[in-house]
Amino acid sequence: MAMSNSQCEQFSSVLSQLLEKQTQEEDQLLQVFNHHLIEAFYESRNRYTTALYTSVENLSDLIKEKDEQLASGNLKMQMLHQDLQNAIEARDFWQICALEKMEIAAGLQLEMDKVATPAPSFSSTSCLPERVETGESSFIKPFSPCKLCYSLRACMVFLPCRHLSVCQLCHFSATACPVCSTEKAEVIEVLLSDE
Repeated sequence: MAMSNSQCEQFSSVLSQLLEKQTQEEDQLLQVFNHHLIEAFYESRNRYTTALYTSVENLSDLIKEKDEQLASGNLKMQMLHQDLQNAIEARDFWQICALEKMEIAAGLQLEMDKVATPAPSFSSTSCLPERVETGESSFIKPFSPCKLCYSLRACMVFLPCRHLSVCQLCHFSATACPVCSTEKAEVIEVLLSDE
């Protein structure tokens, strides 16, 4: 059965409307799909950017921490090196001091040996040594008089010359050794036995 012109036009109009509606629906679907796709892309990019930024920040903090540890280690190494240098210098200083004290002690021992050797002591009325009687034996009493007052026993050793030259009272007024005139740097008292 043949369609009339009016029916053909009506069918064509309905078909056009259906096609247009379908096209609009497809466009809407494409727009929605594109919108979701763009949102998903931006969300994924934001997550990646945040993760990357966090990783970079953590790495930066780690590098900073390692740098601080390295700087602290270098500082401790420098301090230990300085302490070692100070210890070496102190050791050398005390070795020198010990050697000097040993030399002074040796010199004092020589002076004491000289003082301990019996020597004649002449009185004003006799040319013979003064002897002290002790029981059945006798000995010459060692006596080294003060070179300033000549009345008390010399018991102070002048340094650096190491002369046993003055008594305990006179060394306060002496500025130089009365034996060799060396300027007094220090004095040491030597305890001598009266026996």
